[in-house]
Amino acid sequence: MKTGNKVLRPSKKFNVSQGILHLIFIAICACYILPFMMVITISLSNSQSVLSEGFKIFPDKIDFTAYKIIFRDMSTILQAYKVTIAFSLLHTVLAVVLQATIAYPMSKSYFTHRKGLIWFVFFTMLFSAGMIPGYLTNTKILGLGNNFWVYVLPGAVSAWNVMIVKTFYNGLPMELFEAAKIDGAGEFRTFISIVVPMAKPCYATIGFLTLVSKWNDWNTTLVYIRDGELYSLQYLLQTMLREAEELKRMMENASGLAANFEEAISTEPMRFAMALIAGGPILVVFPWFQKYFTKGMLVGAVKG
Repeated sequence: MKTGNKVLRPSKKFNVSQGILHLIFIAICACYILPFMMVITISLSNSQSVLSEGFKIFPDKIDFTAYKIIFRDMSTILQAYKVTIAFSLLHTVLAVVLQATIAYPMSKSYFTHRKGLIWFVFFTMLFSAGMIPGYLTNTKILGLGNNFWVYVLPGAVSAWNVMIVKTFYNGLPMELFEAAKIDGAGEFRTFISIVVPMAKPCYATIGFLTLVSKWNDWNTTLVYIRDGELYSLQYLLQTMLREAEELKRMMENASGLAANFEEAISTEPMRFAMALIAGGPILVVFPWFQKYFTKGMLVGAVKG
């Protein structure tokens, strides 16, 4: 609206409900940001200051003792990083490929053995053989004991993820498949040219969740691996912390050595430093998945 040479703009009234909503979201963001800042602060603090003054958002004095202890054997840490990155990526790619291909025939009503395949996959969600039969199968039959491929092959197909992908496929427009059939495209060509491009959000979601799960895997190393060159990062850091705490208890029992040892080994800051070292790469990777991850989280609500 114009009055002479002046342009009158409608005044924006303060919306109380919108302001309250903003405050709620700010509080929720603070619940995520402040603990993360505290983790960084404690990892850069001295063990004595943490024990005497408690946790703080900003450190009084920056101390890199915890990181020096963890990285004193740099080659071992780097080897664990290499192993963890390698098996996490390989397992994730293999899992996404297998789960995507298994779910495709399950989503087709004209597939003859569709119901049998669905029940077979669903049955594995309800019952598991257990750790001992799994250990015997992986070591005695498949020969994966103390082998790098024990990280990659077992568990590459998740029945839950297969059902999620199948649900996503069921929600794709049938007109696209009918048009591809009229054009003479076979099932493989239809899957590669139509299904795969449209299912990227779904693949990114299950891929990221699989990557995070495999990156945090330490139990596989505990059960199957004896060679230190094949240790995962999570297991190596846990072992280092356990050894440091055990050594600390032994030194505290020795007269006159506890104080010096407390300055040399900071077990409490080590916990938080290890959390950053172990979780840092995932935090870097997440933004690349975010645009797909937001869409893919809704796949469970899609029904064909």
